[in-house]
Amino acid sequence: MAPPPHEEIGTTARGLHDATPAAPRHAPPAEAAPPPAARDERSGAGDAHQRAGAPARPAPPPLPPVALPPARLPPPAASGSNSDKIVGSPVVDIASSQRAPVPPVECARCRGQCLAGTRFCKYCGAPLEGERPASERPSRAASERPQPAPALAPDARRDPQRPPQTAEPAGPISAEASSAPPASQRPLAPLRASLSVRPPAWVPADTQPTRALEGRLIVIVEDGTEGKSFPLAGPQIDIGRTEGDIVLEDDQYVSPRHARIIPQEGSWVLRDLGSVNRIYLRIRKTHPLRDGDLLLLGLEVLQFQTVNDGERGLGHAIQHGTLLFGSPAIHRRARLCQRTVEGVTRDVYHLYRDETVIGRETGDIVFTADPFLSRRHAAIRRNPATGEFTLSDLDSSNGTYVAIREDVSLLDRDFVRIGQHLFRVDLPR
Repeated sequence: MAPPPHEEIGTTARGLHDATPAAPRHAPPAEAAPPPAARDERSGAGDAHQRAGAPARPAPPPLPPVALPPARLPPPAASGSNSDKIVGSPVVDIASSQRAPVPPVECARCRGQCLAGTRFCKYCGAPLEGERPASERPSRAASERPQPAPALAPDARRDPQRPPQTAEPAGPISAEASSAPPASQRPLAPLRASLSVRPPAWVPADTQPTRALEGRLIVIVEDGTEGKSFPLAGPQIDIGRTEGDIVLEDDQYVSPRHARIIPQEGSWVLRDLGSVNRIYLRIRKTHPLRDGDLLLLGLEVLQFQTVNDGERGLGHAIQHGTLLFGSPAIHRRARLCQRTVEGVTRDVYHLYRDETVIGRETGDIVFTADPFLSRRHAAIRRNPATGEFTLSDLDSSNGTYVAIREDVSLLDRDFVRIGQHLFRVDLPR
């Protein structure tokens, strides 16, 4: 085991005093010369020189006392806690992978940093096949870098007939620095982003960011407690599995770049970036339903579909001139199709009443095996005069969510569901 740093410093100090016959009287006791026996153990080279019969050299004059620097203590061991861990709902650990990060690939056209394994650049669309990681690419020589235009002296700008006076490039500081041109006339080195900074994602011209109130986006864990939080600030906040400002790398239900939050007209707007599983927003009041809306109640994903006129009035079926026997017909107006993870529809629930209650124990549509549903969770009502359907939450514990279909302005205490993660929006009041 290697000795601590303060012991190595002490050994170095004693080695300096070994060449002196005796320590000066005004030297501190800690720096006094060690006894001869200790010098013999540490100074093997001097003993070998004496055993070889070499004549003894005259002793050099005594050295002045050496001021030793303060001993460096080893840095404290890092604690085992990981403050960067994100816990979602259900519990999913995010950004806590122990594997080494894969170095990004640098695009040869726009110098953007792209995820390793992608075929095309996500910023300019150039092919990335054959490109090496950015850490292995040789840096460009100074001669290949674009040089800025030569700076003109103030006199040259006033007198067009006078030849332009270019400034010499800045070099290392030396004794002749007084003869170098002033700093205002030296060409600036071209700026280049570091590997940890990626080019900003494209923002449409009609949604240029405006200043909005700064807030926070807080992860809600399955037990209802608050997890990791993220500030709502800057021109935009992207959320995704592999790309964006908030990366949910362990959530396989999140698209590579899933959602975007941008400031607009003094508020924050939530936008779906064409994700596979959509973004669900908790409703706070009666929500009008449209054909194709996706509803999230507990663990159940239901798609609302309206019934066309041809299907609504089928009439009694006749087979071989005989009326078909079966359950009594009902006037179907709409239906709820249950979507499963297999990508197919499992159960279909027809809506024929003016009010249909969904719950875990009581109601017209009951899911007894869903522990996240309330006893009476939500209700779908039909307006007899207009034929429109609305969705209302019946004060459930976990709320009722609808997938957004266009940009939505976020309000304080809004809840957003992305994949297996539930976020709460906190804005200053």
